[in-house]
Amino acid sequence: MFDPRRWVSARYSKPEEGQKVYYFSKNIGMFRGEFHIIESSYANPNKFSSNHGVLDSDDVDYWMPYDHGLKDMIPLPPDYVPNY
Repeated sequence: MFDPRRWVSARYSKPEEGQKVYYFSKNIGMFRGEFHIIESSYANPNKFSSNHGVLDSDDVDYWMPYDHGLKDMIPLPPDYVPNY
């Protein structure tokens, strides 16, 4: 059975179109948003978006399905290093 609290590598697997997710970029941080496929002739069509902006899947290291019931129990992403 799939554990919804497990981070998935964005390099090898993508969420479903319109799926609500948490996503993490080592260079930018962690966000809650959605995944969309936006066909374009000039860019990567796989996009992670939130109120803070849009990232190509090339810029996202890991993602995890959003589950409202588990929103208070999110494990830290692999390779997470706090900025303090």
